[in-house]
Formats: sequence, C-alpha cells, structure tokens
Amino acid sequence: MANASKPYFLSSLGLPLYELTTCKQVDDVQQDVANAEIDSVSSVAKSDKEAERTYHGFNQGKYFLPNDDEEQDRLDLQHRLFSITFDGQLILAPVENPQRVLDIGTGTGIWVVEYALQNPASVITGIDLSPVSRKSIPPNCHFLVADAEAEWAYPSPFNYIHGRALFTCFRNPLSVFQSAFASLVPGSYFEMQEIYFRPHSNDNSINGTALEAWNAKVVEGAKILGKDWWCPPKYKTWFEEAGFVDVEEKVFSWPGKEWAKGEKQKELGRTMFKNIMRGLSAISMMVLTKAFGMSAEEVEAMLVDVKKDMGNLDIHDYYPIYVVFGRKPL
Repeated sequence: MANASKPYFLSSLGLPLYELTTCKQVDDVQQDVANAEIDSVSSVAKSDKEAERTYHGFNQGKYFLPNDDEEQDRLDLQHRLFSITFDGQLILAPVENPQRVLDIGTGTGIWVVEYALQNPASVITGIDLSPVSRKSIPPNCHFLVADAEAEWAYPSPFNYIHGRALFTCFRNPLSVFQSAFASLVPGSYFEMQEIYFRPHSNDNSINGTALEAWNAKVVEGAKILGKDWWCPPKYKTWFEEAGFVDVEEKVFSWPGKEWAKGEKQKELGRTMFKNIMRGLSAISMMVLTKAFGMSAEEVEAMLVDVKKDMGNLDIHDYYPIYVVFGRKPL
C-alpha cells in the first residue's frame, strides 16, 4: 500500500499508516454521497424492481448474489481494486510460468483473460456457476460451468490454482482447498486473494453505526443459510490442514471511502466506495429476505442509513484483504 505523507494510525493487523484527508479534498465523494442518499430514498419505492435480479441457473440458490449485467460490471470494478492493491500483479505466490492454470469462481473471467494475454504459453481454465460471455477471449483460455464445491474431475493436474473474492461462495471452504491440493502438480501453488467482509476502524469510528449493524446482520443471515462470510482469517490454518506447506499470509486493506491521504489510498477509497454502493442491495437482498423473512421494501429501507454511513467521512472504515498461498509438497 502507498505510504501516507503524515502517519495517522497503525492498524493492529500491521496495515499501513493512514492520514485523514480533509473535507475540502473530497468534493467529488460528497457529491456521490448526496446522489446515493437520493437514490436510497427512491429505491424504497422501486424495491420490487430491484429485487427482480437474475441469479445463477446452475445449482440455483446456492450463490446469494446476482449474475446480471449490473453485477458483472461491479465484479470488473472489484478487479480494479485488486489490481491497484497489487500494483498490477495478478499472482503473489512465487510461481514461474505455470503451464496449466485454474481460476475457481472466475466471475466475469477478467482475471483469466488478463493472465492469458500476459502468458501466451500457459493454458488457463476458469470455472463458475454461470457461463462467461466476454467479447474477446484469448485462444489459450477457456471457461467451464462448474461448482468448485462439487467433486473435481479434471483430466490433468494444474501447475497453479487461483481464487479471488469467494467469501460469499462456499459452505465448506476447507473442502475446496482440499480439492485444490489434490488437483495440483507436486511443488505447485494454490493462492486465495480474499476480502475480509467486516468493516474495521482503528479509531472506533465504525462502532455503533448503521453500517456496522447492517454488516453484522447480513453475516448472521449468511450463517443461518450455511455460510461464514467472516472466514478469511481462517484461510491460513485451512491451507495447512489441507496439506499445503510454506503457507504465507499477506494482509492489505481497502478504505471504505476517500478518507485516507495518498494517491493510492484515495483511489482505493473512491473505487471501494463505488464497489460497495453498487453491490449493497445485491449482497443484502437474498440473504435478508430468506434468513429473516424481510420484504424487499424493508431491506431497501434499512439500507438508507447504511448508505449515509458509507459516505460519512467521519467513519474511517476499511476492509482487510487477505492473500494466502501455499505449496503442495514434492
């Protein structure tokens, strides 16, 4: 992460020092927040339409977020967040020219396409619950409709396996990690790049907010429905339980909005704000309606105050990003 010009605080997770930005520097963000508040009020009236999102047809109901164009655009925006964070690197594990690569939960396939273009000698496979429909696909990559929690039956092992932002996907992440272990060539790496979907603040400004309460509510709902959305801190242990060695964990962070100084931090904050705003209704709707019996109108009404908190520059929220990779022994 970029260094701040004047340290403000140091995260207990070893995350970067942040300096707060001033209100005079955030005119664009404030305008976005104002627009978001207007949209929040109007969204209550049109919540039935908002609820009519399209979802994965394969293993229907297993994944709680939509798969429509709106969500596809958000996923590509989220890819931008990872790219900024890793300074353009697609892989952090110490791999060299892997011949066969697998991307699980590939989403829009943007990671696969970028990796294929940068590594024309590699053959890359992306799997997801919905088909990938990108306009241009390099000849050295292809996509399959498959469930990473089902039995893996690939004809040949892989030299590298990658997964990103899959905290909403799996009931049993350890079983997926075990499948990855079994499907690797000995000496090869598996890597997970993951969002710890729990807002943090080192000055306690997140405490008691609607944003904190909403996050806890959707995570509770996901748990009722069989998924732990706060599990990324367990990944390192699960890698080791699956049999991986030389397991490393790296922790980065994304500010929830443009409150931290430094160009890189400001860009991350701007992009993360858009990412959450675009996904807020989607990540809430199915979970809250199924787990708690809330109506679509009740969900959207709840999100009005959440959106206000998301744009409140006095709330210094950030989300830890966990990167864990490990090697299959020789």
